Amino acid sequence: MKKMGRQVRDRLAAVGRTDLAPEAHGLVLSSFKELRKQDVIAVFSATEDRDDTIWMPGSMLATIRRAGADHNLDELVVHLIREYGAAPLFGDKRFVRYRRERERELPDGMARITTIEYMTPIPTSNRRRALCLTASYGAPTTVPADDERLEAYELAFDAMVSTLRWIPPEAAASSGS
Repeated sequence: MKKMGRQVRDRLAAVGRTDLAPEAHGLVLSSFKELRKQDVIAVFSATEDRDDTIWMPGSMLATIRRAGADHNLDELVVHLIREYGAAPLFGDKRFVRYRRERERELPDGMARITTIEYMTPIPTSNRRRALCLTASYGAPTTVPADDERLEAYELAFDAMVSTLRWIPPEAAASSGS
């Protein structure tokens, strides 16, 4: 959180907008508070300004979803398919994927926030626990929803998630991972 706060301040200073630093600091604090409330276990976002950094207006969060005492997550997957049009990611039935859009008012105008949810069962959990990855990105509502850049962002998130591979704990320990 502190590192991200410094990076935001530095970026604002680089563009001569130090006046926005207090508001940005508040946004960073509230974001981390919300992450803790949602039991987020990892955040994936471009934060380091390096030559190989790919900047996207989005991020991905990881959480663990747990089934109730008397059922596994199959009922949830059926619900996601029926209500949200969830489907396998690139035809891979290990991942269920669905997306939502909402509009949000910002100081500079309206933005369309796209959220893509991915869920895959955790091996050996009998489908009672799943890794959930939530990718989000935003764009001004003046940019068409089918803009090729937005489609590229979505394809990039899909491609990243599709690379997920589970490593058995014994193999991870012996390889030093």
